[in-house]
Amino acid sequence: MKKRILIIEDEPLIALDLQQLLEHEGYEVFTDYQNVAHAIELINEWKPDLVLLDIELNEKKSGIDIAAYLNQRTTIAFCFLTSYSDFKTLEKVKKTHPKGFLVKPFKAQDVISTVYLLLGATDESDEQFMPYQIKQVIEYIDQHCNERINIKDLANLTRWEVTHFSRLFKKHLNLTPHQYILKIKIELAKKQLIESDESLQEIALNLGFGAYSNFFNAFKKITKTTPEKYRLMHQSIKE
Repeated sequence: MKKRILIIEDEPLIALDLQQLLEHEGYEVFTDYQNVAHAIELINEWKPDLVLLDIELNEKKSGIDIAAYLNQRTTIAFCFLTSYSDFKTLEKVKKTHPKGFLVKPFKAQDVISTVYLLLGATDESDEQFMPYQIKQVIEYIDQHCNERINIKDLANLTRWEVTHFSRLFKKHLNLTPHQYILKIKIELAKKQLIESDESLQEIALNLGFGAYSNFFNAFKKITKTTPEKYRLMHQSIKE
């Protein structure tokens, strides 16, 4: 199946040149920019693999607003198109985490190679090509695994709906957010059981389980043994 590219560019001649160039390379290309609201409708209806996105559009909203929508509601890659490459422009767009940046006037080979690399990245495995929002959540979990973590709070980090966030998380890690949190907590618990003299209850509380029974049940479910047996087994190995 051909890869789909949506061009959001308010200068028709530039949009047409890009369309013809990329269609010649074998991509399915669509461009019909009217306004930001219409562009978002196209994204939802056409579901492209890549969006080439002009930063400055002839209205109050800009390509940055569309980029924010793509980040919050989709995992579609986008590359900015712009006539400016100054520090101020780069600072303005870097928080949107674009996958690429093409400066006008374009050289055909730059466009072809950039698009090829970006669409090649989407063919990689889920672990390699992971939305930065999911990476952000993983980093947050790793840094706060000693606390009670609410799935809704994790979804808020991505600005996605909880169901959308949970589905994408499982797609990329093959675990639900809850399963991943437990996995990280239990791995840390195993380390503490071996290396520290803290009581089982202290370890449970330190990892945000609230009650020892919750820790006991989670540990046994994942490791197939109890925290006490795990500690005793590794103490005997050390001796």
